[in-house]
Amino acid sequence: MKKACERLCVSKLYVSDFPDGNLVGEESKWSVWLMEKIKNEKPKLIVTYDISGLTGHPDHIVLSKEVLSIAHERSLNLYWVSLSEKLKKWFVPKEVEGNFCEPTHVLDFGNLWVKKWLAVKSHKSQRYAQVRITFPLFLYLSIYHFEWYHKVDFKRTYKVKYMDFKI
Repeated sequence: MKKACERLCVSKLYVSDFPDGNLVGEESKWSVWLMEKIKNEKPKLIVTYDISGLTGHPDHIVLSKEVLSIAHERSLNLYWVSLSEKLKKWFVPKEVEGNFCEPTHVLDFGNLWVKKWLAVKSHKSQRYAQVRITFPLFLYLSIYHFEWYHKVDFKRTYKVKYMDFKI
């Protein structure tokens, strides 16, 4: 994670030792830590996973749920990562589709896609970390260099659904 952040010029990284796959039901152990970081940093904007967890990962879902609560309470701008229709078909499991949030904003990050790809590759827990850059993906990112986001509407109710997910 540290190397990925360096590649993206992230100046502050907070890491804790909460075990992967064990955040659900343990909110009292990590939500105070999260709230403290948000209070100290005073962000004007937070970007995280949507309420579906994007892939259905339970940690992503419970984190999103907690961040939603904190952002609403503190009147922060909250954006969730989303995907285009094409990418959604490729990456979002069928079980997650009903809870997946449609994009409200599109970001064209131009030639910065190279930095993004290198950051993903350097983050060891990501499935792409051990994969060599393949020509099709390299070509795809060089042409289709966008990211999609959903601006959270605090007046709306977002449905939370956990699914069977292998960690």
